[in-house]
Amino acid sequence: TGRTFQVNLGGSTKTKLLTTYREAALKAVALLRLKETIAPKDLKTLGLKTTILGDNYYNWFRKLKRGTYALTATAGKDLEPYEEYLAIYQKELAQSRITKA
Repeated sequence: TGRTFQVNLGGSTKTKLLTTYREAALKAVALLRLKETIAPKDLKTLGLKTTILGDNYYNWFRKLKRGTYALTATAGKDLEPYEEYLAIYQKELAQSRITKA
C-alpha cells in the first residue's frame, strides 16, 4: 500500500522519517494492539507485505510460534513518537472486518 500521511519535510535531518515501510510496520503494530497476536496472512488481508513480521527491522515484533507474532516488550518506548498515527490506524482497523475474526 502507499502512504497515508505526507509528514516528511524536505531537508529534514536528525529526525526519523515516516517511510512507506515504517508506515506499514506501524499498521501491523496497530493490528497487534487490537488482536494481541497476528499472523502474516492478517497483513496480507490489509494489503501489506507479509514479510514485515519476520524481517522485524525495528525489533517491534516477536515470534511466538510458527505463523504467530506479538509485540516485543520494548516496542512501547520506540513507538511513542508515532502514537498519533497508531491511534488513527487502530480506529480504521477497529472498523474493518479483519479485527472481527
